[in-house]
Amino acid sequence: MMHYIYPEYAFGWSNLEVNGNHISECDGTVGTFYSHVEIIKEKNIAVIVLCNSGDTGGKGAAINLARLLREQYTTL
Repeated sequence: MMHYIYPEYAFGWSNLEVNGNHISECDGTVGTFYSHVEIIKEKNIAVIVLCNSGDTGGKGAAINLARLLREQYTTL
């Protein structure tokens, strides 16, 4: 309930639905690294990607890898 009480954003987490899967996302950085976390409710798994770069390239790499992993695990 905490992640989905409001559409698109709740309690610091973005939320969306992809192919019938409810996904909560959260990002973080302090400038020297980037982290991206996705919780896939229906699959009872989380995808966590850390990148040792906090610039836009690191951010893009972390998000793209997380999406590839999400696609792999949501089609199982």
